[in-house]
Amino acid sequence: MQRVLAGGGVLILALLYCWTALALGFGLSRKRPIIGRLLILADVAGLIVAWFRDLPKPGLHLDLNGAVLWLAVLAICSSLLGALAGLASRSDTGGDWYGQRRAARDKDAAAFRSEIGRFRQAARDYHEAKQIYDAYVSKFSIAFLDLAPEQMSEARDNPDLQHAEALYSNVLDSGREMKDLVIESSTMCQLGLLHHLQGRFDDAERELCGSLEVLQSLPQQEKNNRLANATVLHQLALLDFRRGNRERAIARMQEAHALNRAAGSLARSLSDKKALDRFRQSGNSA
Repeated sequence: MQRVLAGGGVLILALLYCWTALALGFGLSRKRPIIGRLLILADVAGLIVAWFRDLPKPGLHLDLNGAVLWLAVLAICSSLLGALAGLASRSDTGGDWYGQRRAARDKDAAAFRSEIGRFRQAARDYHEAKQIYDAYVSKFSIAFLDLAPEQMSEARDNPDLQHAEALYSNVLDSGREMKDLVIESSTMCQLGLLHHLQGRFDDAERELCGSLEVLQSLPQQEKNNRLANATVLHQLALLDFRRGNRERAIARMQEAHALNRAAGSLARSLSDKKALDRFRQSGNSA
C-alpha cells in the first residue's frame, strides 16, 4: 500500500513537473535562444546517462528510488520537448509574435515622438502669434474699448495680424487632434481677442464662447482654470459692452470679478472692478 501511494504521488508530481518544464523550455527557447540550446544539450546528456542506468518501467509497483529516477527522466524529456517546441516556434509563430510585438513597440515610440514634435511646434506657433498680437496692441495708448472703427479696419488688413491668425488656427487644429483642452481653450481665447481687435465681433464671440465651454469642462477647483475662466468672461463682457448689451456685460464682468477674487488675483480683480464702474457709469450718463 505504501508503494502504491508513493508511486501514485510521484506520478502526479511528475505530470505537474512535466507541464512546468514544458512551459519553461518553450519560454526560454523563444526569448533566449542560447539558453534554449544549452538546455537541449543538458537534456540529451541526461537521457544518455539515464539510458545506461537500470531504468525500471513505469507503474504503481515502483519503489521510491525507481519512482524518483523515473520522475527525473520524465522531467528531462518534457523540458527537451519544450525547448525544441520553443525553438521551432521561434522560426515561425514565435518569430512572428516577437516581430509583431517589436513593430507595435516601435510604432508606439514613433507616435509618441510625433506627438511631442507636434506639441513643440504648436507651442512655437502660439508664442510667435502672441508676440505679434502683443506688439501690435502695445502701439495703442488708449483702452481696448476706445479703439476707433478706423483702427479696427487697419488691424483687419494688417499682414502681421493675418499671419498671427493663421498660426493660431494651426495651433487650434493641433490642439484638437491631440485632444489637449488647455491648448484648445487658450488658443480660442486668443483668436477671440484678435477678432475683437479687428472688429469681427461675431467671430470674436464664437471663439470666446467656445473657449469658455471648453474651460468649463475642466476641473474648476484648480486655480489656473478659475483664472482662465475669468479671463474669457472679462473679454466677453468687453465685447458685450461694445455691442451695446450693457446688462449682460455687467453680469459677466461680475462673474469674472468673483472668480479672480476667489483665486487671489488682486490685479485682475481691480481690472474687473474698473470695467464694472465704467459699465455702470455709462448707464447713469445715458
